[in-house]
Amino acid sequence: MEHSKINKINNYTKALKHPCAFIMTIKPPMQTLEKICELLAQKEIKVDTMQLGVQDSGDGKLVIHCEIEKDRVAYIGRHLEKMNGVKTIDWMHARTREKLY
Repeated sequence: MEHSKINKINNYTKALKHPCAFIMTIKPPMQTLEKICELLAQKEIKVDTMQLGVQDSGDGKLVIHCEIEKDRVAYIGRHLEKMNGVKTIDWMHARTREKLY
């Protein structure tokens, strides 16, 4: 494929992606984080930032900021929700391409 056509396709797919955030409580944090990273890599989700904090109770609070197509947000959220180790999850996405953070 011609280089200019590839650039047009890449620009088009970028235009479809919107900022999204997943906020989770996980336990055990490190093992669950590994599974989450594997899922995101498998589903080819571009992660902008990921923050993990561990509480005294041993639960981890994980916040993931990424860019994803709007129609895939709930799909990925349901996959994360079904994972062993994910206790609670919430997600939000921008209606426009402006950053959530």
